[in-house]
Amino acid sequence: MTFKFIDSGEHININMSSLKGYVVATYDELCEAFGKPMAGCDKTTVEWHLEFYDEDEDLYFTASIYDWKEDETPMGEHRWHIGGYSQYATYAVSDRLLELRRGELDWRKVQ
Repeated sequence: MTFKFIDSGEHININMSSLKGYVVATYDELCEAFGKPMAGCDKTTVEWHLEFYDEDEDLYFTASIYDWKEDETPMGEHRWHIGGYSQYATYAVSDRLLELRRGELDWRKVQ
């Protein structure tokens, strides 16, 4: 699987997606990897709605990253929730953060 981060924002539909996994990261790492988050709603303070492309499978898919039932946005290292329609969501988010930590991100593609 070769995941490519495509976009983030409110226009990406995550309706009816569900929890697929977790990732441990800081707020700043997530902003560096995926751009600025949106304001949360209901039981979150912030959310990222993401679109990826799996080059091997020729498949577009979505993911979300969010805090859950926190009083305020976690800034330090935190166990963030990953939502989506398949386990690809967890793999893609984790791979993107790994690229960031290795210094392999193409900064022109980060919003």
